[in-house]
Amino acid sequence: MSFEGVQLVIGLALTDQRFRDLLVDKRKEALAQVSLSKEESQAMMQITAGSFREFCQKLDRWVEVANRRQPVPAGADWDTGYDSALAVAPMRVRPASSVSRMHEVAQSRR
Repeated sequence: MSFEGVQLVIGLALTDQRFRDLLVDKRKEALAQVSLSKEESQAMMQITAGSFREFCQKLDRWVEVANRRQPVPAGADWDTGYDSALAVAPMRVRPASSVSRMHEVAQSRR
């Protein structure tokens, strides 16, 4: 999976405050502005996040699982980091993970 849509969403959110706010508060409206794969769209819509940072952390969990080249089930619970359908242990988000790191870099440039 290439994750081009994930990169596009994060890139837009880092450079456009309005898009970032929509992504947290009105995600469906924000995601309608970009072209995403079905899997990317479903994963992003399932995330519950009160901040952009929290959204990035949960999205990073999804990317890690999807990178394993295993099918990502519809019932994945990205909010807790535990995916009962795949029966994997809770995943910790590494501070230097790509999505989280992009957010940290953007925040440091303000």
